[in-house]
Amino acid sequence: VDLAGSERVKKSGVEGAQFKEATAINKSLLALGNVVSALASKKTHVPMRDSKLTRILDGSLGGNCRTVLLVCASPAATSAHETVSTFEFASRAMRVEVDAKVNASIVEVDSRALLRELAPQHAAEGSSTLLASELTDLRRAAGEAADRDSRHEKEAQRAQSQMQCLLEASQAVELQACRWREQAAKCESGQRAAQAEVVEARRLEWSSQERAAELEASLEMQLQDLGVAREVATDAVAQAELLRFSAEASEAAADVLRGEVGDAEAADADAEQRGRAFEDSAAWEAAALREAVCRAESQKAAWTAEEEHFEGEARETAAQLAELRAGHEEALRRGR
Repeated sequence: VDLAGSERVKKSGVEGAQFKEATAINKSLLALGNVVSALASKKTHVPMRDSKLTRILDGSLGGNCRTVLLVCASPAATSAHETVSTFEFASRAMRVEVDAKVNASIVEVDSRALLRELAPQHAAEGSSTLLASELTDLRRAAGEAADRDSRHEKEAQRAQSQMQCLLEASQAVELQACRWREQAAKCESGQRAAQAEVVEARRLEWSSQERAAELEASLEMQLQDLGVAREVATDAVAQAELLRFSAEASEAAADVLRGEVGDAEAADADAEQRGRAFEDSAAWEAAALREAVCRAESQKAAWTAEEEHFEGEARETAAQLAELRAGHEEALRRGR
């Protein structure tokens, strides 16, 4: 019996009558697989009546006969699933045990008893020659039956040797299927490892993005602090300029006062003393203004150093951000 192969409708894309035919073929093959599974597991109920195919093969599968099953497989990688299913079906069919026996019987013919039985029938005719010819025919038929039995026995031995070869081939096929399953398991484990690496790369990418966001926020805060420091330094410089202008104005006033004191030297001593006292006061005020200017300049220098320190930290932070971005791009390349 030449059975049609199973067909995947999704791959073939058949429609209409061919779709119905493919559905019927797959249903019959499914019923045959259920019957083979039941026979292999030695179940009490074998569903022979589930399909017309299993009813036709009832005598071949579970009857008193020798059955040989040949399976066809494709070496193409696209048909790997169908190939594995075919080998599993053949493996189940190998476990079906059939105790087939030859329907033969030995018939012993006694010529004398046969003659005695046939003598009353042919006594009236007196045909002894006919009885002798019939006896010869019977002996010839017995010899032919013995020859047929010997030929049948030889054919049974030949079929048994072929069955042994098929069993060895099916065992080799089952070993190949096991190897393919192991290769498929290795491929699946490799795929899972690759997925784990992708997940780890994504996690590193997210962490690097979070770190970059934190560094950017810190850099913005430092830049804001640097701007505030620059504003404070600008204010201090402006105050220092104001103090310098005030000191210069005070020195000019002192010079004016010195001129007035020089012009009023001829005045009385009291006026001279008051001029001197005012001059001393102006000198002390000028010294105080100079000291304030010195303090403003030192503060300006300190603020300038602090500004340079902030700029150095900003450059270091920018370098760290560039390194993190490079690491992020490397993690992205590894994830791809």
